[in-house]
Amino acid sequence: MRSSGQFCLNILNPDDGTWHGQWRPTTTIREILLAIQTLLDNPNPKSPSVGHGQTVHRVYMSNRKEWERRTRLESKKHPMN
Repeated sequence: MRSSGQFCLNILNPDDGTWHGQWRPTTTIREILLAIQTLLDNPNPKSPSVGHGQTVHRVYMSNRKEWERRTRLESKKHPMN
């Protein structure tokens, strides 16, 4: 995820014939949500974010339990209504 809150998810990018763009009109909401869940569970280590995201990425790569603790804490700070 970028510091702006944006993230890259290939299945949302227009199909350009490469792995960068895999969106198709038949892509379902379920597929998108599963892709987001997978991205959150397994961030791409080759694509660290900028700014604050780099710190999060470093913690994720070096101390998964601490990353999970911080993630739970942030979830509690920002509950969905």
